[in-house]
Amino acid sequence: GLTTAVHGSNPTFSSSSNAMVVGGGNDKDFYFQGHIAEILVYPTALTGDDASTTELYLAGRYDLTW
Repeated sequence: GLTTAVHGSNPTFSSSSNAMVVGGGNDKDFYFQGHIAEILVYPTALTGDDASTTELYLAGRYDLTW
């Protein structure tokens, strides 16, 4: 499935918003245990076709199957 990261109830990030944390949180005992191969950031939500294209790109690059 697709995952969307948002800051609070506002799905946009700006220089005045808090930093987005990838792989962790404010609590020092809460963090992602694993590896993050790549992070893709887009200025807008992806369309279904764009999401499919991105999934195909990642599957090819990292030899993923699902």
